[in-house]
Amino acid sequence: MPRHHSYDARQVFIGQRLRSARVRRGFSQVDVAARLGVTYQQINKYERGASTLSALAALELANMFQVSVAWLLGQPEGTGESPAAMDRLQDQILAAVARIADKDLQTLALRILQTIASPAEPAI
Repeated sequence: MPRHHSYDARQVFIGQRLRSARVRRGFSQVDVAARLGVTYQQINKYERGASTLSALAALELANMFQVSVAWLLGQPEGTGESPAAMDRLQDQILAAVARIADKDLQTLALRILQTIASPAEPAI
């Protein structure tokens, strides 16, 4: 008989945020695990909502992904948009890039998005 897992909806939501931030920053689960000092399986559990993040892990991950702990835990950051709306947009962006079959074009799309997202360097 298959086991059915019942995870807390808040943990699942936080896990989705964690995965979204990790993917946006270009980290693998192995990369994150090494930096956090845990196994990649533990990162997978966090992302599935099967394991609860400690406060220290949440802080470390938020710093690693350059997001606030509040965002990671589902709080809006004064953007006026709900976390759900922001997540939908991010999911649409990820899905659009994933549909690009040519890996070189995927890389180009990523570089364009990274350029747009990065603040301009001040002229000296």
